[in-house]
Amino acid sequence: MLATSLTKKNKIQIEDYNFERDIENRLFLSSFSQIEVTVLEEILNSSLHIDLDRLARTVDLDEKELSPILDRLESVGLLTKALTYIAVDKEMRKYFETQVVKFDESFEPNFDYIKSCLKKVPIDVLPNWYSIPRTSNDISSSIMEKYLLTPRIYQRYLSELVFDDPLLDSILDDVFSSPDLKVSAESLRLKYRLSFQEFEEYVLHLEFNFVLCSTYEQKDGYWEEIITPFHEWRQYLLFLKNTEPKSLPPAQVSFLHRGHFGFIRDMSSLLNSFAKNTSNSEIPFDKLTLSGEDIPQKERDAYICHLIEKMVDLQLVELDDNRYRTLPLSDQWLKWNLEEQGVALYRSDFFGFYGTDLPEELLTERNLREVERSLSRMTNKGWVLLDDFIKSMFAPVGNHCEVALKKVSRRWCYLIPNYSVEEKKFIELVITQRLMESGLVVLGKYRGQRAFCLTPFGQSLLTD
Repeated sequence: MLATSLTKKNKIQIEDYNFERDIENRLFLSSFSQIEVTVLEEILNSSLHIDLDRLARTVDLDEKELSPILDRLESVGLLTKALTYIAVDKEMRKYFETQVVKFDESFEPNFDYIKSCLKKVPIDVLPNWYSIPRTSNDISSSIMEKYLLTPRIYQRYLSELVFDDPLLDSILDDVFSSPDLKVSAESLRLKYRLSFQEFEEYVLHLEFNFVLCSTYEQKDGYWEEIITPFHEWRQYLLFLKNTEPKSLPPAQVSFLHRGHFGFIRDMSSLLNSFAKNTSNSEIPFDKLTLSGEDIPQKERDAYICHLIEKMVDLQLVELDDNRYRTLPLSDQWLKWNLEEQGVALYRSDFFGFYGTDLPEELLTERNLREVERSLSRMTNKGWVLLDDFIKSMFAPVGNHCEVALKKVSRRWCYLIPNYSVEEKKFIELVITQRLMESGLVVLGKYRGQRAFCLTPFGQSLLTD
């Protein structure tokens, strides 16, 4: 899933800090029961000197039950037991505060967690690990901008990431190919025959490379270690997965036009009628054989008027003495094949949407190109519902910016655009008018809902 390049060497060396102690503490925490986590959290949330009787009452344990838990915590240097109280080590408390959050049901291995991991590493080491200026005033922000700021930046970083040990790539592929983007640490350890310590060393490499993180989920009274992508990236990937438009069965889709290039065929049919009308007689519009299905007369009239407007815009016809007369360019138009006519329409003014009024600030080439770039995801998808496609979009249309890491209500996320009614209408009209008219998409209906499909011509034009 993740392509790698041999052009860049991985510069992260966990030996540059006290990683053995880090692994020792991680293994220590991974064996905790739910009640042990409760005691640890209470200690971390209290003062540096804690009365033993008060602690026992708070966690609802008697001395015999509490004592072995405190002995375990004392063995790793978090506290020192006295006769009636415990003394908590200030520096060790800071460390465990960053780790115990993993046991909270609401914990997210997010960018803030990544920043807390970086604090364990000497600050002068970080510029050696990551390509950031040594003069940076905010190393965490520099790292975010360099590696994580947008999906595009992060995907490029992943594509260039190289590990010396291929097993890291295997773990990476296992997690990213899992249905919900998370895998139990135990299953990975068993699969690759790793000891607990070896596995945690791999996890450290993956965390410091901003690829995967460990967290915990309750299971049978204990906490099961889980490996996932960092939270913001996992949420973004799940958004892509959950909004991916489903391909529709072609046999159940009714076409708006018979075949591809329906609008162009209709326009050429009408143009031929004008060219053959040498006697200035009335064009019998009601007898024209258009390629669309039967439609109400009012809609049919509006459609014919739009066909004529397009021909006028393209300087194929003009209104002369209340009759439409063909112009010299019409001869060339009728000699072109359908794809040449489609290119001519595609390159013409795209602001000619009919049947609606949109704010001028939406009618920009940038917005148009963003919609078209989004359509490249539909290559080989076949028929999809129009509304489903719009729900899957995250392009910076209208007032929206490129998807990027932002803090919303104190939580980081890759902020997905929430399109307004007018922005959705613009996206819809780009597809159902401009791209349909140019032959890049074909329109239809599936169980009463609007559907579309990229034509081979559209795929070749939009994905080059």
